[in-house]
Amino acid sequence: MPAKDLISLAAFWVLFAAPAIAELPGRVEKCLPYPTRAQDMVEMYPEPPEVKVNVRVIGVEVDAASGISSEAQEEISGKVGSLTFGGGADADYLTDFANQIAAVRVRGFLQDRGYCRATALARLTLVEQSAAEIRVAATISAQPGPPCQTGDIRIELADGSSPLAVSQGFSVDSFHSKEANC
Repeated sequence: MPAKDLISLAAFWVLFAAPAIAELPGRVEKCLPYPTRAQDMVEMYPEPPEVKVNVRVIGVEVDAASGISSEAQEEISGKVGSLTFGGGADADYLTDFANQIAAVRVRGFLQDRGYCRATALARLTLVEQSAAEIRVAATISAQPGPPCQTGDIRIELADGSSPLAVSQGFSVDSFHSKEANC
């Protein structure tokens, strides 16, 4: 007898489980005269609104021992000094903002000036906190590293039926050696 009950239960589950679990399409939900279970759950347990935090950099200090020229330090200070970060208020929003400053602003600035292996680190210090905004001071440490250099670039015609081929004056082996700086 229990085996028959199990078979009946399994057959019932196979036939009616998918419609019971599946969600209704949106156009069908709109036509119903009553709310669905999913709509009831959303009304009973709404998601909390995402808290936004505005972080403004009000002061920038670039480490003088970083090997960056004073003109570049002033330009970095100008780029970073006017930044505002409007992210979510999770536990790491200041770390996210510091990483964004280091990677995008400082390291990107140095890479645009020909330093392929530039490294940067930004630390934020809380200066003032109000309901609308958090003000921080940024301390930036950066090492530009050696400037990027390539060998001679030659443009050669491979043959008449194919387009031009571009080659550089260093091989893969020399790319990873001490001779190549990039």
